[in-house]
Amino acid sequence: MCPSHDSRIWSGGRDAPVQVTVDRGPRGDVLVAGDTDGFIRLYRYPVLSASSGYHEYKVYTSYVSALRFSHTDNYMYSIGGTDAALMRWRVT
Repeated sequence: MCPSHDSRIWSGGRDAPVQVTVDRGPRGDVLVAGDTDGFIRLYRYPVLSASSGYHEYKVYTSYVSALRFSHTDNYMYSIGGTDAALMRWRVT
């Protein structure tokens, strides 16, 4: 569970995408979130303000089903909902 100060990554209006899956890297310095529109966002942890920067990637045609970091923080794995594609990302 993410501390309450990270709730800003969920910001948005009524029609905003919903965060489906979130994971924090084992070293505790990165956070990844996937939403209902197929976007993956990579943040520096902790996310302390609404203006915190992030990297955003449109990866899937529908929602992101799951995101997980490897135990070494070198890779992040993502799975798409409808297309069920598994992707491995190198984290640098």
